[in-house]
Amino acid sequence: MITDEDLNEWQRIVDEATEGPWEWCSDDDTDGFAVAGSLDKRRRRKWALCSCGVGYESCGINTSQENIDFIVMARAAVPALIEELRASRRTVEVLKEALIETNKLLLRVITNDPLSLRQGAFDDK
Repeated sequence: MITDEDLNEWQRIVDEATEGPWEWCSDDDTDGFAVAGSLDKRRRRKWALCSCGVGYESCGINTSQENIDFIVMARAAVPALIEELRASRRTVEVLKEALIETNKLLLRVITNDPLSLRQGAFDDK
């Protein structure tokens, strides 16, 4: 199960990372060197990750296109998934409260509690 502490830690890491969205750039002049990052407001690149490009091992990293695609996608997806999970949990809490209140009302009706009818429990609002 993903705990709130997990989400908080992941959010901290997201917040400390270079802003997204990221994109992968390759420079043919640097023998396959590639970087991922985002552009700042003045369209200057903010570097976030350096590698030697697809298939290069000279810098100790053998980067596949699949890994590149994952890294670029994850920069946008992880924050969205964290927010989606938090929103879903808030919705679940609201629905739990509504279910508790509905069950209380049904219990009054089932037990033939006249007070529930006098309070307008069945009036359209």
